[in-house]
Amino acid sequence: MHHCLNFAVEREGTAGCVLIRAAEPLAGLAPGAATGPGRLCRALAIDTALSGRHLFDADRALYLREGRPARRIGVTTRVGIRQAADWPLRFFDADSAAVSFHRAPATYSLATARS
Repeated sequence: MHHCLNFAVEREGTAGCVLIRAAEPLAGLAPGAATGPGRLCRALAIDTALSGRHLFDADRALYLREGRPARRIGVTTRVGIRQAADWPLRFFDADSAAVSFHRAPATYSLATARS
């Protein structure tokens, strides 16, 4: 099996997380090296040593920083599950080449999403 990158998005004791399935390749990563949860973790050397870390602590090996928002957000059903498989809970940058499309996505422009 492989590691997966999940972000806990609720307070401690409340279930809620986001699975990160892919990332735009930066310098040093081959195209496709970070597509899919397993390849993403291998490409970024992510393992359980990062479990429980705060995502906005820039002193850590892996952290989040503010970036440019996606112009269009795609929404589809989730990938590789059986339960609640028809729920539209997969969100992604609709213009990203790193995203694998398994179904025709509904897309929302940033202007539409903010109005």
